Amino acid sequence: MNIVFGYHSAIECWQAYGQREWLASMRPTQVRSVAVGYESSELESFIEQHPELVLPLHVLVPDADKRKNNKRLACHVCSGPLPVGSFWRIDKNCLVACPELTYLQMASQLPLIKLIELGMELCGTYQPSLEEGGGMLQRCGSLTTSNKLRRFVERMKHEYGSRKALTALEWVGHGSASPMETFLWMRLCLPVRLGGRGFKPALLNHPVELNAKGKAATGKETLRCDLFFPEHRVAVEYDSTAYHNSSDRIASDSIRRGALECQGIKVVTITRQEFFIFEEFEGKVRQIARLMGRRLRAPDAKQMQRRKELRDCLLLSGLMRYRTDAER
Repeated sequence: MNIVFGYHSAIECWQAYGQREWLASMRPTQVRSVAVGYESSELESFIEQHPELVLPLHVLVPDADKRKNNKRLACHVCSGPLPVGSFWRIDKNCLVACPELTYLQMASQLPLIKLIELGMELCGTYQPSLEEGGGMLQRCGSLTTSNKLRRFVERMKHEYGSRKALTALEWVGHGSASPMETFLWMRLCLPVRLGGRGFKPALLNHPVELNAKGKAATGKETLRCDLFFPEHRVAVEYDSTAYHNSSDRIASDSIRRGALECQGIKVVTITRQEFFIFEEFEGKVRQIARLMGRRLRAPDAKQMQRRKELRDCLLLSGLMRYRTDAER
């Protein structure tokens, strides 16, 4: 018998990967289907052993006859063969949907903007800390890539939610190192119809090789830009409010900015306040556009409303999911 986590519970497992001891030995399998459902006694025992899990648990079952929903359990039918690697093993009695399958499953649960955000988290190098006080941790690498997500979803075009998943993947950037970088990328690079500003998708954490002057100033061979628009040689850096009062941080930022400018890169810094206060962010967008030599059209009322809705959606996400400053 296997307990197979999917949907929201799979997200919880992947966010806790590397932080929970019982998830430390997760590994991919050759399993392609949910052949046998769970035993109630097994599931109850698992819940007792892991009180930290959010209820209801979302588990996959092979057919509707095995489905049972209550306050502690939400069952989802997962029938038919899936691509090899669709499930990772947690232990001998427990599997979890791989990141790509989890993303496809959540396409039926999330609105488009939240699905894009989830895709960028899976393709990013950050995860929410489970320690008291919250915050963010850095992974050694991303759980997946936008290309892997796309290949998986294209193989599963018959599944409900696949069309929305593919649409969202058109706007999933790879390599974000923090939620705020994700939010900034979305507001600048999503299309106008989704509330973004329609800039050509920026590279996230792109390494810039420094010349001799830059190396001498920073003691580094390269610097990474939070968002980089290579065609225009413009970098957008997110500046955490958590460090604004540190003279050392201010000096370090100044050196960093100078080193990038030595490479012919124009730098725009955006603080948390400037990001969330609508008028201040609009001013930063105009500054970025000027550096690109781009003229911005005056938005109509519907476009302004969409911009505010995207800002509000990301603000709510930051408050609910990360609770503290969502910076590196």
